[in-house]
Amino acid sequence: MFAFLISSCLVACCLFIFGLNLDLIWLRVACKPIPQLMILYWIMKYYPSKYTNRIALGLVLCIIADLFLEFRQSTFLYGIAFFLLGHIAYISAFLQKNRKLHLSLFIPFAAWSAATFRFPLQSSAFQ
Repeated sequence: MFAFLISSCLVACCLFIFGLNLDLIWLRVACKPIPQLMILYWIMKYYPSKYTNRIALGLVLCIIADLFLEFRQSTFLYGIAFFLLGHIAYISAFLQKNRKLHLSLFIPFAAWSAATFRFPLQSSAFQ
């Protein structure tokens, strides 16, 4: 079963890239959610729990957001809103699993954030 899921994801990714190159919106919309749907199937089948349900909700909301973003300007704001809701679902799942604050996990994120926001502002594109 795992080989089928991986194969489906790889085929969908190849078809999505093909759709990007030929600007075939119908192919992109049909193939873009397939890897997320395979992940959704896998976690719901093999790891059922309240935590998984919240992660699954986040995945579904992010799939909807991806589809909205495929239509570019007309539905961009809806896509961003669904990504926000999806990430709120992920945060609620992570907080449900463990509410204890781990500062050691925060340090790499803080370093990455500082580098991301510091270095692009120094490039000539932003001056």
